[in-house]
Amino acid sequence: RLAGVPHEDGDDELARHERELLQAVSEGKILGAVNEEEQEMIESIMEFRDSDVAEIMTPRTDIEAVEKHATLAELKALVSRNGHSRIPIYDDNIDNIVGIIFAKDLLRVNYDEPFHATEAMREALFVPETKNLRDLLHEFRTRKVHMAIVLDEYGGTAGLVTIEDILEELVGDIVDEYDVDEPEPLTRIDPHTVDIDARMRVDELNEELGVELPEEEDYETIAGLVFTTLGHIPQVGERCVHDNIEFEVIDAEPRRINRLRVHVHEATNTGEPHS
Repeated sequence: RLAGVPHEDGDDELARHERELLQAVSEGKILGAVNEEEQEMIESIMEFRDSDVAEIMTPRTDIEAVEKHATLAELKALVSRNGHSRIPIYDDNIDNIVGIIFAKDLLRVNYDEPFHATEAMREALFVPETKNLRDLLHEFRTRKVHMAIVLDEYGGTAGLVTIEDILEELVGDIVDEYDVDEPEPLTRIDPHTVDIDARMRVDELNEELGVELPEEEDYETIAGLVFTTLGHIPQVGERCVHDNIEFEVIDAEPRRINRLRVHVHEATNTGEPHS
């Protein structure tokens, strides 16, 4: 290299190039050379390098898995109902996933023969929550698999991630015939009231509403904060107040909260809500 010119290592140089590209994209949008959709895709690709599995995985509470003694009829019914192409199989509980059954393999099973899920299943890929998405995509392609079971730091099941999840992170939602319309993660009711997906992270809601709800080690989501505040799993209609921010459960199941209505009293609102 030239004398007197400081040397950039690979990461610093890559970061510099990314900043320059993002600046060029922003300028291109202003000039009309880059549209909003193109800008979002380029920014997603830039952010992809630093994202990990925990950010996009389906949490364990939403995993549809079956016990290893499930019948062929039960498995086919699940595939027919939800359109899953791959189904995790567990032994005793979901923290002990032993394999994956492919829906296409079920089509070749003869009803007249004894069926054992453990004989029809394939090996599962296990990855940590902290695995980088770029590395996982490379592993998916190298191993020719489309699904991985995500493990927490104790070896239990934290969630599930598919190659579709990764591609959606890059290019936006991929809709198929089995997808159903889901409510928006956040719907604004008025300047100080929103309906949210209870799985929304505390830091995300803080940013959206300009508030400062505490981020604790015991929980990451608003549902976790409400559980901690109440000390039990609430029913629809239950309310609690945390630092003058009121939470009302508007959709729930016996073991989890689905959606919450959040009202921010003006005394607590430390910034203008995002539009």
